[in-house]
Amino acid sequence: MPQPLAGAGQGLQLPQALYPSNLYNSEVVGNTNEFSLAPGEALPIPAGRWLISVGKYCVLQFLDPVTTEWTLLRDNISGDVVTNAWSDGFNLRVINLTGCVVGATVTNGGNGNYVQSTTTITPSAGTSTWQALVGGAINTTVSVTNVGKNYGIAPLVFVDAPPSPGVQCTMVANIANGTVTSLTVVNQGAGYTAVPNISIVANPADPNLVSGTTAITQATAVCSLTGAGSITGALLLNPGAPVANTMTLTVAGAGATATVVPLFLQTITSVTVANAGTGYGTFTQLTSIGGFNTNAGAFTNPQENKTGFVPRPAVIGVALSGTGISSITTIYDGGLFLGTPTPIPITNGVVTTVSTPTAVLGSVNDTVRLQQVA
Repeated sequence: MPQPLAGAGQGLQLPQALYPSNLYNSEVVGNTNEFSLAPGEALPIPAGRWLISVGKYCVLQFLDPVTTEWTLLRDNISGDVVTNAWSDGFNLRVINLTGCVVGATVTNGGNGNYVQSTTTITPSAGTSTWQALVGGAINTTVSVTNVGKNYGIAPLVFVDAPPSPGVQCTMVANIANGTVTSLTVVNQGAGYTAVPNISIVANPADPNLVSGTTAITQATAVCSLTGAGSITGALLLNPGAPVANTMTLTVAGAGATATVVPLFLQTITSVTVANAGTGYGTFTQLTSIGGFNTNAGAFTNPQENKTGFVPRPAVIGVALSGTGISSITTIYDGGLFLGTPTPIPITNGVVTTVSTPTAVLGSVNDTVRLQQVA
């Protein structure tokens, strides 16, 4: 079969037409590998194998077949990550989500009277679309019905996936003296219509399994469902355009009292300095602390609730007036946050009066690069 030319002295091919006229009704775009994306804009990755540089603020997403959401590939977003990826042309994209809603935390599941078919989640502003998941979370208490025997390390735990759309439940096993003493539910999941099966499988790296000298007896466990008639998950089907972070979500249906808090991915666009402070020496810059999602979820679901999101700190240059901070000069990296960060000066001086910078959050344009490699 034909193979691409490769080897010493052989350069990469020019990028091909990324969007033929029969795809998304767009015109042919050829021989380019750099694109700028405004907040809310997405760039589907054409079919093939690509080197993808997502810029400082864009993220790579895939269309999750279980939840039907466009999902971040990671919760720790590093700036300008280069990824080697293969795409089918439809289920992988780069998107600028600064200023956009990126998910929600269910902080109150409601009174237990919601019905899946009649429950809706509606934003107060913007064009985002949502899917409520009613009931079907896995109870955090799991019964080990057979503790097994001769485990050298904790076995792997697999839980059946819910019907799509839904959120996968995950667990880990705890062992003592070669037996499974308990299972810890890491993610309760959402959208289960029936109690799933749990499979406990010896880890391929287990020394007793590798040596073959000690027989492992498989452990077993069963679980139950919780949250009947409650909102256990809120799926973001489309983030829409950027909106102000004052946007709220309203849950409507047969039940009552459920609350869902939207989450916005934002970056620092400017900094105001109310108090210059003194003692900041000859070198000072700003970084940031905080910016986490601090909403407490009604159910244990770190991935869907974004409680596992790790903010990226900012790197910002400042101008000094005497030994105080008069203003900022350059935002080298505004960082990425789900909550409100606090700017923190880093200095080589001995601070006598603390400066009080305040971050202004919002959205920015960004530039990505796609280079086809096969």
